[in-house]
Amino acid sequence: MTLTEIVQRGWDSVAAGDMDTLVAEYTEDMIFIMPGQTDLIEGISKAKKKL
Repeated sequence: MTLTEIVQRGWDSVAAGDMDTLVAEYTEDMIFIMPGQTDLIEGISKAKKKL
């Protein structure tokens, strides 16, 4: 799977409101930068709470 396909699948999940699919491949060591925000979210559990 290409990076473009991964990103598109993520946006498709967001558009459908399917947050479980969106975070299914996330790992605890990932760092998230939420669009329009300046804060970083570290780890899947914190990212799930924000979503």
